[in-house]
Amino acid sequence: MTATRKTYSAKFKARVALDALRGEKTLSQLGSQFKVHPIQIAKWRKLAQDQLPDLFVDGRRKSVQGEVETTALFEEIGRLKVELDWLKKKSWAARLTSCGGWWTGATTRSAFAAKANCWA
Repeated sequence: MTATRKTYSAKFKARVALDALRGEKTLSQLGSQFKVHPIQIAKWRKLAQDQLPDLFVDGRRKSVQGEVETTALFEEIGRLKVELDWLKKKSWAARLTSCGGWWTGATTRSAFAAKANCWA
């Protein structure tokens, strides 16, 4: 015969943890009252203590933090766009100088032919 695990509802766990937090009875007394092992009650009590502060977090503060993150991201996007434009200009100039400087009029070929040779 295989033993099956007991599953408890969240409402039951909360009631047991709340009684354990009150401290009116020992864990052994609560265990015999609710038919749950005292170690399990201690785990539920610790979990309740750890998660209790999160219940009272002000939701309005999250939106302010989101605005700060959004502003920082937009600043980074702008900075990266400026760097990208600078790199594009620098690479364009490097391609033109490697083609013999056709924009100065020093070559006898037409500008269109020189540009076509640069990209080939």
